[in-house]
Amino acid sequence: MLKRASPTKEGPNEGKKIAAPAEPRLDASAAAPSLRELLARAERLALAGEDAEATALFDDIVERAAREKAIKAAADALDWLSWLALVELDGDRARAVAERIRRLALPATSREAFRLHVSRATQTLQLGDAATAAAILEDAEHHSRDADIESFTSYLALKADVFCSLGQPEEALGYARLAADIMAKRADPQLRWRRQLYLAHCLHAASRLGESYKAYVVAEELARAAELTWEVPFTQARAAWIALLLGRVSQAREMIAACFESRCSQRWMTVTRSWVGIFVGLACSDDELVAKAADFESLQVALRCADYYSIGPAVAAFHAYLQHAGREAEGQTLLETGIARLPSPDCGWALFAAVAGHGPPLAVERAEMLLAKFPREHRFAEAHRRLFAAIIAARRGAQAESERCAGEAQLLFEDIECRFYAARCLEVAGRLSEAHRCYVAMGATGDARRVAHARGRRGRPSRAYEASRERREILRLLLDGQTSVAIAQRLGVSARTIKKRIADIYDAEGVTTRAELRARKRGHELGE
Repeated sequence: MLKRASPTKEGPNEGKKIAAPAEPRLDASAAAPSLRELLARAERLALAGEDAEATALFDDIVERAAREKAIKAAADALDWLSWLALVELDGDRARAVAERIRRLALPATSREAFRLHVSRATQTLQLGDAATAAAILEDAEHHSRDADIESFTSYLALKADVFCSLGQPEEALGYARLAADIMAKRADPQLRWRRQLYLAHCLHAASRLGESYKAYVVAEELARAAELTWEVPFTQARAAWIALLLGRVSQAREMIAACFESRCSQRWMTVTRSWVGIFVGLACSDDELVAKAADFESLQVALRCADYYSIGPAVAAFHAYLQHAGREAEGQTLLETGIARLPSPDCGWALFAAVAGHGPPLAVERAEMLLAKFPREHRFAEAHRRLFAAIIAARRGAQAESERCAGEAQLLFEDIECRFYAARCLEVAGRLSEAHRCYVAMGATGDARRVAHARGRRGRPSRAYEASRERREILRLLLDGQTSVAIAQRLGVSARTIKKRIADIYDAEGVTTRAELRARKRGHELGE
C-alpha cells in the first residue's frame, strides 16, 4: 500500500510538491503469517507458561482455520486448547472445547481422520466417559495406516489412560511403555515429558510403586532439562506422593517443599501440590507445610475441575486437614460432596478410607455403590476394598471381622510396597503398638504421635488384655493354617516366642496338636 505524499515544504524548491519514496505494494495474504507459523508461535507461548496469551492465539487460529477450511490446523489448535483447559482444571472450558472438536467435519485423508478421532477420544475421557473414549479409539484404528509418530504415540498414551480408567492397569502398562519408548527418540521435550508421565501414572495404577517413583524422577529430569515451567513442580509433587506411599516420608517432605518454592500458579500443579502437601505435612508433623498446603481455593478448583483424578485425593487430603483442625462437621460435608462427584474408585482410592471412617450414611452408600459397580481386580484396588470393609466393620462393632479384613489388606499393601497404608491397616486392626513402630520407622512422626494419643485416650491396655488379644490373634492364625514362622513375622516377634505361646494355647485348650485344636474349635461352633 502506498503512503500519501508528504506535505509541501518551503525552501529552494518552493511551490513544488516532493513525495516520499513509495513503499512497494505488498500482497495481504503473503504478509500474514501462515497457520503453521502461528501454531508454532502459540506452542512456544504454551511451553513457556504464558497460558493466557497462548489460549488467545489458539482461539484466533481456530477461527482462521475454520474460514480457510483447514481442518488439520483447527484440530491441532483445539488439541492445545483442550490441554490448556485441562492443566488449568477449567471444566467449563474443557467441555466447550470438546464440543468444538465434536463439530469438526471428518477430514478426507486417513491421517487427519485418525488425529481427529484421537482428539475426540481425549476430550471424552477428560470429561469422565472412558467407555465412549474406548469406542472412539477403536474407530480410529480404521484410519491408523498413515498416522504420523506424534498422533500415534498420542493414541498409545490415550489407550493407556483409558485402560487405567476402566480398571485394567496391566493392559494400560504395555501401551504406556511403548509410547514412552517411541517418544524417547524424538526431539519434542513437552511430548517426551507427557508420555513419561503417562507411564509413571500407569505403573502406579498397576501397583508397581517403586517403578512408578523412578518413572516420575525421569519425567522430572526431562522437564528440568527442557526448562518447562509448571511441569517440574507438578512432577515433583507426584513423585512426593509415591515416596509417601513407599514410606519414605523425609524424602517426600523434601520434594514437596521444593514444589512450594516455585512461583508458578498453573492450577493443575497448585492443586496437586496442595493435596500432597497436606498428606505429607500431617504425616511428618510439619505445621508450616500444612499451613501452606491447605489452600481452600485449590479445593474449590478441584471440585469443579475437568480432571476427575484431582477430586478424590484433594477431598481426602482436605478432610484429613479438617479432622486435624477439629472441624469434623465441615469434614463430613466435604466427604459427601466429594464422593458424589467421583466417577469411579480409580479416581481417588484415598477418599474411600476417609468416607468409611467418617462419612455420613449417604456418603457411605455412594462409596459402596461405586465399589460394587466397579469391581476392580488389581492388587491396589483389592487392598483398598478390604481396608474399606475393615473400617466399616469397625463402625458396626464387628471387631473380629474388622481385624480379619484389616489383616488381609495389610498383607496386600505390604506386597506392593505401600508401607504407609499397611501401617494404617494395623491401626484399624487395633494393633496400635505395631502401627506406632511402623510410623516411627518411616519418619511419620505426626502419625506416630496420633497413634500414641489414641492409645492413651482409650487407656493403656493392661498386660493381661494385651496378652489375651495376642492369644486370640495367634489362635486365629493357627486355625487359618499359618506356620509358626509366618505368625512370628506377622506379629513382629521371634519364632521362639510364638512356639511358647502356641504351647500355652494347647495347654489351655487341653490338646496336643493343631488337628485336635481345629476339631475342638469346630465342635464348639457346632454346639457339641
